[in-house]
Amino acid sequence: MQVAGESAVLTGEGTVKQLEGKGYKPVKAPEGIVNAAARYGVQTPAQVLSADELSGRLITEPTESAQAAVDFVWRTIESHGLNNGKSKPPVKCFTSLLDSGTMLNGYYRDGVVFINGDLAPSGTADVSALPNRLLHVALEEIAHYVTGATDNSRDFQNYLLDLAGKLMR
Repeated sequence: MQVAGESAVLTGEGTVKQLEGKGYKPVKAPEGIVNAAARYGVQTPAQVLSADELSGRLITEPTESAQAAVDFVWRTIESHGLNNGKSKPPVKCFTSLLDSGTMLNGYYRDGVVFINGDLAPSGTADVSALPNRLLHVALEEIAHYVTGATDNSRDFQNYLLDLAGKLMR
């Protein structure tokens, strides 16, 4: 990498455009060589790109509908005392490529709720006009934020059942 300079990054084909977009000089090599070189301190995409960039996600500010969905869900859980003493999390939107034909709807990480921009159209903050799928995603990711629990865990299930029970009363 001494020949290519300090901005050089040894990479496979998949991250070339992201690296160029951030001002790096990609040096293409087979993945096996990239993985081996990383163990010897050679600069690779994992060292200079975020987890979102490595996954092909572009993070953006929330649309009106994404913010409205999070606000609505937060008001609901807060009014039933299920916020576990936490403040409402910030929300961001993201775009990403399909992964084996599957679309990531949302995720929670480091105190932020992320919602796929394809689910959250711009221009509407009217809760009655929000798609149910958007509200489902907002609820799921906020539940992860409040509980710290992962998918398919007993804590996560109990939290959602507690909320359902309170809403039924």
